[in-house]
Amino acid sequence: MSHDLEKCRLLLKRPIPAIKVRSWIHFPRFAVYSLQDFEAELKSLLPWKPINKTAGIEKRVVDFAENEIATSEGQGINASIEAKHAIENYSMKRAKKYFEDLGYIVKDVSSIHSYDLHCIKDDKELLVEVKGTQTDGKKILLTKNEVKIATKNKEEVSLYILHSIQVIETGEKCKAVNGTEYVVNPWDIETGTLTPMIYEYEIPKQN
Repeated sequence: MSHDLEKCRLLLKRPIPAIKVRSWIHFPRFAVYSLQDFEAELKSLLPWKPINKTAGIEKRVVDFAENEIATSEGQGINASIEAKHAIENYSMKRAKKYFEDLGYIVKDVSSIHSYDLHCIKDDKELLVEVKGTQTDGKKILLTKNEVKIATKNKEEVSLYILHSIQVIETGEKCKAVNGTEYVVNPWDIETGTLTPMIYEYEIPKQN
């Protein structure tokens, strides 16, 4: 039997609440039940469910490109899947604490939206894009959807960067430590330099 390690980790990070699962399974619960009637609801709650297929592809392209750019610029990084997960989790925790310390109620929405944290304080809402990187953080890569949200919500978007993160390997496990915070709040994406690096081109049909 094989397991998808990445999906298992995501499910551990954002599990489906037990109270929700129990509502699908009626007494007596010692029997084996089919969840087919709740398949649509179940799939909508799975943490690895991308917003759409294109968003999932974009994310993988960005991850690959960031690794290649860092390597070409001589910034040695650990590009393993384990390191990537350690950095993501660590950056999200640091970002969450940062905004909670500012008095916001913070919710992780990275599994259902193209931004990472939804923050509320009084009547103010803040959409936070979190970027964790082992590089010096002078450049970050963004997906099309991340740019779209930043462009449409200029006064309500914040960019949180945790750069120069170190990755410590212990056996097969990785731990992310240190890092320097850089926060742009509010984030006006037009004040920086946005350079298109890749285009999707649909070939015209031949007659």
